[in-house]
Amino acid sequence: MEKKTDSLLFKFAFIFAVFTVVTLLMSGINTYVNQTNSYKSQCEDRI
Repeated sequence: MEKKTDSLLFKFAFIFAVFTVVTLLMSGINTYVNQTNSYKSQCEDRI
């Protein structure tokens, strides 16, 4: 009998989970950078 980690479904689920985590991380970083730039721009406009 195959190990659980050898199944194709497990490998697909693992790759999907890694892809999801990387996508969420990149989206979060992008949002943070955009909001920081917007905040700095608004601060400069108020001065």
